[in-house]
Amino acid sequence: MHAPKRSLLTDFYEREARKLIQDAKAKHQEKLQEHFAYEDLAELLRAHGMDIEHQALINKIRKANFSLTFAMEVLTVLGQPRINIPPLPPAEKAKILRRSRTARLYSIRRSSRPAANARVALSGIC
Repeated sequence: MHAPKRSLLTDFYEREARKLIQDAKAKHQEKLQEHFAYEDLAELLRAHGMDIEHQALINKIRKANFSLTFAMEVLTVLGQPRINIPPLPPAEKAKILRRSRTARLYSIRRSSRPAANARVALSGIC
């Protein structure tokens, strides 16, 4: 079985979400003026009622495999209650448009095969 195709938009915003949390962690570290590791963040989250181990936290952030709710919880604990959703850069828009045009052309070619049309025509006669 094939893995589902991922959209370029999803890829872009996963990278942005990961950067958002990493930047908030770095700002928090600057504010504390001392090292702030993922172990510290996991401990801070546990103190706020979230049951998470530091390795699971690292994996979630590295893979950008988290919900908006999780991101909001982490950002709030790190003292960043507001987020700015970055606009899609023109280069990313162009990639998405190219991919969607290619997909549309491929689906049009597949649907315009003579054998498929012949079967539809014959089934209408009978």
